[in-house]
Amino acid sequence: MLGHNPPPPDEVSVCSREELAKERRINHWVEAWRDEVVVFDRAPHPLVISGVCPHFGGELDFVPQSQKLRCRWHAWEFDAEDGRCLTYPMKGCVKFFKSEWRDGKLVVFRNANP
Repeated sequence: MLGHNPPPPDEVSVCSREELAKERRINHWVEAWRDEVVVFDRAPHPLVISGVCPHFGGELDFVPQSQKLRCRWHAWEFDAEDGRCLTYPMKGCVKFFKSEWRDGKLVVFRNANP
């Protein structure tokens, strides 16, 4: 059918255990989702988020010392467990993705938790 686009995949393979251990952070653009999946090497399971700051679209980093997420653009901080903003009250929060290790690869699922 002309003009028909297939639905986006429900999951994507992002990286191997070895890649994540070496790089500590993996950025993976998923065109079908129109989102950047960012994986941080954190025990016991990797932290997987949308790399887009809900404040103004900047890039997010994980700060291991404080266990917080921080925007590179404006230094706003977000809770790494629930995504809420710790700097200023706002409705938006960081989007998290569920993931699992499968055959040595990290598989990320499209349906982010709310």
